[in-house]
Amino acid sequence: MNSISFLKRRLGNNLTQPFGLVSMIIGIGIVSQIPTILGFLLGFALILEGSIFLFGKEMTEINFAQKYIRQYFQLTFIKFGSTISLPEIKYILIRDFHTKISYSSMTEDAEYFEISLVTFNDKKIIVAFSQRKKKAKKIISEIKSAQEIRLVDNTRNKITV
Repeated sequence: MNSISFLKRRLGNNLTQPFGLVSMIIGIGIVSQIPTILGFLLGFALILEGSIFLFGKEMTEINFAQKYIRQYFQLTFIKFGSTISLPEIKYILIRDFHTKISYSSMTEDAEYFEISLVTFNDKKIIVAFSQRKKKAKKIISEIKSAQEIRLVDNTRNKITV
């Protein structure tokens, strides 16, 4: 297996995606109605901001054969980020977080999983976040199939892979 890629997180969520869509619509309106450089720049900035909220992703790519990890942002087909050499990995760490999310007057409980690679000098490299236990298990099994690394499970309900 050459490399494995994971969606670390989407830049937009249910709360920000409507804002992104409205921002794009206003930007298109400004570009079409104000035929000046300032109108074009303001409209283009709103279109870009809206497209980041709608289509932006933060990704992680791990290549155990060539020993690198690449963390980048992806906006449709455009990718930009950094590549670092992959140090020796001691274990995979999974942690869960319980939090409350508020939408105006409504509050709900949420659980998030953080999947990280921990090096021998105890540096933590966050690979992915997940709201679903099934997706977290899939990410861990993909990493373990590419490289035999032990799992340290710090979740409340232990995950078996």
